[in-house]
Amino acid sequence: MSAHPDPPTGLSTATKPRDWAPHYGASPKAAVQRFFGKYATTSGRASRSEYWWWVLVSVAVISGLHLLMTAGGGISPSTGEVTAGQQ
Repeated sequence: MSAHPDPPTGLSTATKPRDWAPHYGASPKAAVQRFFGKYATTSGRASRSEYWWWVLVSVAVISGLHLLMTAGGGISPSTGEVTAGQQ
């Protein structure tokens, strides 16, 4: 007996699962929408695709913001001083 059930068979990928059910094969857009719709829910599970798409999107957004902050100046991680951008 496996800890994680296999995705249900015979379901169309166009069918949107109920909010409490995992969305197997979720697209990046669906995964992010479900994350923001259920971020405070502490019960239930997310499918692997929901989880990993959200991780990928959040890392990409954080990396982009980090690049913008370091290119335009920001706070030095080593000293905590505010630095100006490269001239």
